[in-house]
Amino acid sequence: MLKRSIVILWVLLSWQFSFGQSSKTYSGNYNSLNFHGSSTYQYNEDNTEQRIFNGQFSFTTPTGSVSITGAYYNNFKNGLWKFSLTNIKNTDLLMNNNISAIVLGSFNQGALNGAWTLSRTKIITFSNNGISNSYKEELNGLSYLFSGKVVDFNKATTVIEKSNANFYDNHFIGTFNYNVNDDSKVSGQFNDSGYFNGIWTITYYQDQILHFQKLEYMNGVLMSIKNKDNSTGEVTTIYDKSNEVQEFFRNYNSIENSSKVGSTFFKLSNGKSNNSNIQFLEDAIAIWYNNSSLTTSAYINEIDRGTNKMTIYPERIIVNDDDKSTTVARETSQRSEKINDSIIASNNSNQVFTIVQQMPAFPGDVNKYLAKNIHYPEAEMKAQITGTVYVNFIVEKDGSLSNVKVLKGIADGPGLNKEAIRVISAMPKWSVGMQNGNAVRVSYNIPIRFVLN
Repeated sequence: MLKRSIVILWVLLSWQFSFGQSSKTYSGNYNSLNFHGSSTYQYNEDNTEQRIFNGQFSFTTPTGSVSITGAYYNNFKNGLWKFSLTNIKNTDLLMNNNISAIVLGSFNQGALNGAWTLSRTKIITFSNNGISNSYKEELNGLSYLFSGKVVDFNKATTVIEKSNANFYDNHFIGTFNYNVNDDSKVSGQFNDSGYFNGIWTITYYQDQILHFQKLEYMNGVLMSIKNKDNSTGEVTTIYDKSNEVQEFFRNYNSIENSSKVGSTFFKLSNGKSNNSNIQFLEDAIAIWYNNSSLTTSAYINEIDRGTNKMTIYPERIIVNDDDKSTTVARETSQRSEKINDSIIASNNSNQVFTIVQQMPAFPGDVNKYLAKNIHYPEAEMKAQITGTVYVNFIVEKDGSLSNVKVLKGIADGPGLNKEAIRVISAMPKWSVGMQNGNAVRVSYNIPIRFVLN
């Protein structure tokens, strides 16, 4: 007998069901992002015969030069994954790379989670034909890749990269390290929200000279940069906005994303600062951030299925907020309040609001109510029909519910639509919505999600 389990997810009052299936195994040809090979994995099929990956996964190329192992849970990467490359040849413009690498770390429901490590060796050779002098100068400018030496375009160069990164819920967190040939190095930390924070130190070669750079961040915003030239010992402050950034955050309203400094409003925006004169830190972060290059990525997207993209870039910038937008919004709000006041001044008003000062609420624990009262229709259960039913209703001035209707239902699951209406209609009275001290009618939407597992 199949066992039914009910899982309640409290996100806009969404409701989930699960229903078990037997596991199958696939073993055969499979293509990753960059390679042809074969794979073995376990899966279930949903009611549309789409495969839901569950259990162990392995991928390898015919020569064994690429090996990827891990596990899935409900179609998402989950648990420990390992990515191994051995003597992979890749050409990037006029640079030929022979790549060997091992990347190891964990996912949690498709999101990077916990400690990850990367170790990669690249043997680089160059084509003798068509290398312009400007391209040679550009490569020598990136001398952090070559331990500060002038590039010998007639010899192979070995580049060894190592990185340690920590993640939580698909964003950076905690300490971070990256180094090339144990000479050029990046180290620092991220705050709990995934942004650069505190002091970041960079040791790097540029124009064949060893440099030291110290960058200070506050909640993702660059405050200052100091450079030290190892050949002269000279320390130079090339950027310092520490006072301005600190004042911004002293006055910052995170809910409104707004800060008033003097008479001007500012806000945070996702973006990269252009004040640093080196690329090394950005290159180090790019290894892990939604990168699919064979020469510069950590390969976590090589098997793309079940991998959530990182959405938080760790740097932010402060930009001007639009005074006029703020003023217009305030004036519009004031006009709206006056209109609402005049409408509800009459005790017989039947105006239906969507947003009020005090929204109506279900009395008690809505999860317990749903767990006790909802029933998965037998016909839809047998047919394994799933989906989400969006229900709309009005909370009246006395807290009762009226006009219960389906905004968007499940076309092949009428029983699910009816069950959603029934369980909402049977609810006890809610606390009433209030606007300027008066009880008002409020329109309310609830999505109820039915899933068979």
